[in-house]
Amino acid sequence: MKIRRKVNNIGTDNTENNKKTNNSYGNDKRCVSNKNRYALTVLTDREHQTLALIAGGFSDKDIAERLKISERTVNCFVERIRKKLDAKNRTQAVVRALLYGLLNFEEILLTAQMNNS
Repeated sequence: MKIRRKVNNIGTDNTENNKKTNNSYGNDKRCVSNKNRYALTVLTDREHQTLALIAGGFSDKDIAERLKISERTVNCFVERIRKKLDAKNRTQAVVRALLYGLLNFEEILLTAQMNNS
């Protein structure tokens, strides 16, 4: 419940959580509160793209081809995403990204449709 309240308050002007987001990251909507020692984490654009493709059901090989990077780089992105979201696996990373507002269902559906075509 506390996490949901904090996540819902991201971007508002008069919350304790917003004081944390008004640092060197600015008001990036992809900032998330985390209970580990990294209190504030931001996914890079490439990590966000990778996460969206994971959520859409793409394999590492497919992600690598689509982003024009190596599979090893995809694996590195996945590991960084998991660490930043404190997730044990890809599925948990996607669920947390949805809960934190880093991904939305529309984005996932569009990505999944790309995978089917």
